Amino acid sequence: MNGKKLFPLFLLLFALALSSCSGPKGGIVCTVNCGGGGGSSLFLIVTAATRPDSVPGTISILSFTANISGISITSGSTPFTITPSNPNVDLNKLLSDTVYLGQANPSSSLLSGSTITIESAEVVYCTSTAGAGCDAGSIQTVKTTGSQQVADGALPNFPSGSTKLALRLFFDLQNALVLNPAGTAVTSIDFTRALAQEWVVLPSAANLSTSQADYVEDILGVVTNVNTAASTITLQSQTAGTFTANVVSGTTNFSGNCGTTLTIACAVVGQVADIDTILNDDGTFTLLLFDPLVTTSTDWVEGVIGYAPTAGNQFQLVVTNFQPALTNSSIGTSLHLGDPVTVNLSNGISFGIDAKNLLVEANGFSGASDTSVLAPGQVVAVTPTSFTAANGATPASVNVNNLELRFTHVSGAPSAPGPNFQFTATGQYFGANLATTLETTGVTNYDLSSAGSSVIPVTPPAALRALYFGSNVGFAIAKVRQ
Repeated sequence: MNGKKLFPLFLLLFALALSSCSGPKGGIVCTVNCGGGGGSSLFLIVTAATRPDSVPGTISILSFTANISGISITSGSTPFTITPSNPNVDLNKLLSDTVYLGQANPSSSLLSGSTITIESAEVVYCTSTAGAGCDAGSIQTVKTTGSQQVADGALPNFPSGSTKLALRLFFDLQNALVLNPAGTAVTSIDFTRALAQEWVVLPSAANLSTSQADYVEDILGVVTNVNTAASTITLQSQTAGTFTANVVSGTTNFSGNCGTTLTIACAVVGQVADIDTILNDDGTFTLLLFDPLVTTSTDWVEGVIGYAPTAGNQFQLVVTNFQPALTNSSIGTSLHLGDPVTVNLSNGISFGIDAKNLLVEANGFSGASDTSVLAPGQVVAVTPTSFTAANGATPASVNVNNLELRFTHVSGAPSAPGPNFQFTATGQYFGANLATTLETTGVTNYDLSSAGSSVIPVTPPAALRALYFGSNVGFAIAKVRQ
């Protein structure tokens, strides 16, 4: 055959091959089975979250990680698989937040079932019987012994006449955790139990438009690209994957940590930063808030305090997030979600609050210099100056010169309908006292089962992502899910 005739055919086949697996513009790059339906025009997005009422009231969960290695969905008679780029998620964090799992192009609008593969799971919990804080020595870890295949025959279909569908996989920790008869200890983790998960159609009744699918927030990572021409910021996260967020002009997308530079110029390659985004129904991400934390790439360790500190210069946390420095990291691959870490405060340490434009009541945290302002249930972030890996039963330890109050994720019972409602946390290590909440108009986000509003009814249970200052001050709310 004439080579000149073959060349156009080659170009056409090459172009088709490139288009068979393409990620959303401004989103996470698609890696596996992205064209489940070949040339299908149907577009499916999948996220995951945790029911706010699903933490057993007899124990306090500090961390609950699961490795979701794949989701197989049958479209018509054709199966396809969504493979998350970062499969490890903290289900306790997802009480208030959402994780993006992936996208696909199904061949049919009829989705007849799914199988979720969870390679491993680990829960870190404690008991609390003597007031605020975990009982001494009560923090325990329970792991699964093998992978679990979770089959679900009920799956929502594409709406009639629509080519787009966004689904949330809701986990229920109350049903996934197997407790002893007294309800005081976790004996195993079983996601195959009835009602341990369910699928729901997005968007919910939150304050989102019809073209927006879900909130994907509190993404911690390192800025790897700033494209001022395209108005995009790319963040590489150790625990969540790589995100490219579109910056919409004319909106207030930058936190007070940017100082007076409240534009995309605040974002600099190499920064440790946190972003909140909206996942749109076309798979792109729109920036809600860019929050720079450290000006250069450095090790960052974040965790929840379980035990009430007993020394002025030392405490322990359970890791809920971390970000190694891009170069010369001291933590490297030696740290994992759920690990206990002993934190040693250096002389002259600086205490701060990552307020992210929230209104914050008067408190003694910022400017403190010892553990007297720390309370069980708080999430704090530290920047290690040195790191010692765990050795047998001895946990890892870090020496730090900077500590920031970050965001607690907690479920509980609201009372006295808000805004600025009262809230009793489910986790007993918070103590039994009612805590006040403080919402911030235009900053606090809502993911509600009823119409989007700042008025939170007293039922059903709710979950917060909030700055927690202890029972005397309460919660400054960044997110409410109910």
